[in-house]
Amino acid sequence: VPVLLWSAAPGPRRTLLCTGSFECADTERLLCKKVVLTALPYKIHRRTVVARGMFHNREDVEWFKPLQLVTKLGHVGEILEPVGTHGVMKCIFDSQIRQNDTICLNLYKRVFPKFP
Repeated sequence: VPVLLWSAAPGPRRTLLCTGSFECADTERLLCKKVVLTALPYKIHRRTVVARGMFHNREDVEWFKPLQLVTKLGHVGEILEPVGTHGVMKCIFDSQIRQNDTICLNLYKRVFPKFP
């Protein structure tokens, strides 16, 4: 819906302050922010990949284990287990990935609008 905001000056002359649009007044609507964590493949053996650079410790790998991984070339995978204590993880994908591919983990966070 288009919106026009006029000044509330007394008298017959009013000036246009700003124009814009109004999306909706639905209170059930959520605003989400997308965050992408990335990792690089370290070792590749068929469909199994050892990746590093996404996490810094073993507990983070265990926490994000249920989430789905995707690559920039379109392959889908999951985290199998952490390797060591420095955030390295073992993953399995639907097919073999290349060394120049990037592994991504999409996270979504609820964001509240800023009111004046």
